[in-house]
Amino acid sequence: MKITKLLCAALMVGALASCSDDEPKQRVFEENTFTDKTGLTMMVNDAQMYGGIVKYTPGADNTVATLTVTTEFDLEMIPGIEGMGIEGLDSYKLAGPGVIPGSKELVLPVRLTDVTEDHASFSGSYETQYCTFNYNGEITKENLILNFTDVLLKNPSIVGDYKTLPFAIDEDTNSENYGGVLANPIYINWESGAGINLLGSPVPPKVLLSLVMVMPLLNDNQLTVPQALNEALQGVSFAKTGDVIAKIKEDIADPKAPVVTSPANLAQYVLTGSNSMLFFLNPNAIAVADATRTRADLNIDFSNLFGNAIAQLAPMLSDGVPMSYKADGKNLTVYLGTETLLPLLKQISPLLENEELINQLVEMVSADPSMGMFAAFLPDILKSVPEVIEKTTVLEVGINLVKE
Repeated sequence: MKITKLLCAALMVGALASCSDDEPKQRVFEENTFTDKTGLTMMVNDAQMYGGIVKYTPGADNTVATLTVTTEFDLEMIPGIEGMGIEGLDSYKLAGPGVIPGSKELVLPVRLTDVTEDHASFSGSYETQYCTFNYNGEITKENLILNFTDVLLKNPSIVGDYKTLPFAIDEDTNSENYGGVLANPIYINWESGAGINLLGSPVPPKVLLSLVMVMPLLNDNQLTVPQALNEALQGVSFAKTGDVIAKIKEDIADPKAPVVTSPANLAQYVLTGSNSMLFFLNPNAIAVADATRTRADLNIDFSNLFGNAIAQLAPMLSDGVPMSYKADGKNLTVYLGTETLLPLLKQISPLLENEELINQLVEMVSADPSMGMFAAFLPDILKSVPEVIEKTTVLEVGINLVKE
């Protein structure tokens, strides 16, 4: 009898110990949000990503968790923006495009390993609608390291290195196309029910822009605008990682000027259809120009215009700028369409009815030796543009490229 009781007691102790081992361990890390300023270090394909926000949510036990990855842009990074008093903005912080191309919010389930009281690791593979990638990282109570590697587009059909289409005009005096543009790195298609007032006659905007293209207006009347683009933009790469990399010559007037390559994660893209794409800009990686310069020089209140523009552009910052593309062999045209450009032009249109602004623009043009000849025509041209914008049916602007 005594042996039986001792055996039962031993079995009960063993059972209790077994139950204790099966109980979930206490969570090592509580819910936390990490940013650049609060312990976050985030890399994408070995390039540092700024403006990231990662929310850590612990799972049922300390072996699983969820990372919610987003980005954010603070408008107060723009010099002078705080004093503009923009109406209609609840916050100066705008949602950014995210980290993985095409994913403004990435919800990433992770399995924690090497868990201690103040440290855990994680790694794995994942895919989104547009990309596949690997990830790894470490977390403590104060810091989060998150690395995304091997980020690749699922649709790489336009991946490659491109040059701008070389500008060419017809110089054959016997040709019916004399003086016409044969090849242009700038793509413009503008159709409107109204014309631009040039010397008292309405000229279709596409025709007037074609005339402007062949005029050597830059670099002491040595370069046309398309030629200047050929000189400035030395190359564009649509990478398999979803990055858009540009090579830009710092000074088109200097043959020996250095060529600067834009950093990864500054601009990204994904293809969303047979001829449609989304283009993303990471404003945290872009040097923002002084937004108050023009406002200080002109006695005009730009705050309402700027606020309206921000209201339209803010969704594009996180959702991407809708664009179209045409691929034909080695030729690629990438352009903004009517649905994107026309609403923005309609925001600018009221400015062209402001007499003070028109007078100051005329003064600026008059002071430019290469542009002074147009000063007399400029008021009529500018005043006719609002009607052209109002009656616009097609507006496409982009760039023509050739694959290397």
